[in-house]
Amino acid sequence: GISAPVLADLKVDWGNALISDVSPDPLPDLFAGSQLVVLGRYTEGGAATITLTGTVDGERRTYAFPNQILPTARGDGWLPRLWATRRVCYLLNQIRLNGESRELVDEIVRLSVRFGIVTSYTSYLLTEDDILSAEGRTRVAQDVMTQAAQPAPVSGAAAVDRAVAMNSMASAESAAPIAATIARADGVAIDADEVLRYAGGHAFILHDGVWTDTTFDPGTMTPEQIAFLSDAYFDLLERRPELGPALALGEQVILVADGVTYEITAN
Repeated sequence: GISAPVLADLKVDWGNALISDVSPDPLPDLFAGSQLVVLGRYTEGGAATITLTGTVDGERRTYAFPNQILPTARGDGWLPRLWATRRVCYLLNQIRLNGESRELVDEIVRLSVRFGIVTSYTSYLLTEDDILSAEGRTRVAQDVMTQAAQPAPVSGAAAVDRAVAMNSMASAESAAPIAATIARADGVAIDADEVLRYAGGHAFILHDGVWTDTTFDPGTMTPEQIAFLSDAYFDLLERRPELGPALALGEQVILVADGVTYEITAN
């Protein structure tokens, strides 16, 4: 039942795996009939023994899971975005509890843009012209800090909506859906799918008529130009079929794959 957890005071030992940015943190109690999804990031794959400890009826129990393989290849596209959804929620809660911090805000901005995570603080960022550059993100970070510092509503519909949204992000077991609308800096709401798409594990924003990978930095990256439907275009698609969902966005696309930037140009 919900009154007595099956396993309380949970701790996870990741063995020799270097895991960071784990959520939820701290881990909640585990109840009968429920499951707990724990997400984190690691830099090197390989085998690891993961150990779960918790308290059952006042006694400490340990459960070891040896030879758990952490893949070295990039995971499914939905998984990083699910991690980002929870990470952004954690950061927003830290600001709510402890006050604004430039470090927290910078990470919220970076993750929101990178993964297309729309929050009440960052939705308009995706419509800023220079948000893909480091300078652009720095410029708007102060605006986000100003919004984050404003007292949250404690009653009424706004407070309920805010609580529901935060709880949904914190307990999400699937990647956050693309929002229905996005607010521009001037407060005007626009259809999200007009400016934001998610394909092949990457978020894309529409910038000057080009669907642009949010990992693209125009100040440091030089794209390899390929004409839409040219021989080089089909050669790229044949060599890298995983890029198909991104290429299907339109005739003009900028995408980044394994450190290489491609710009699909209209004929």
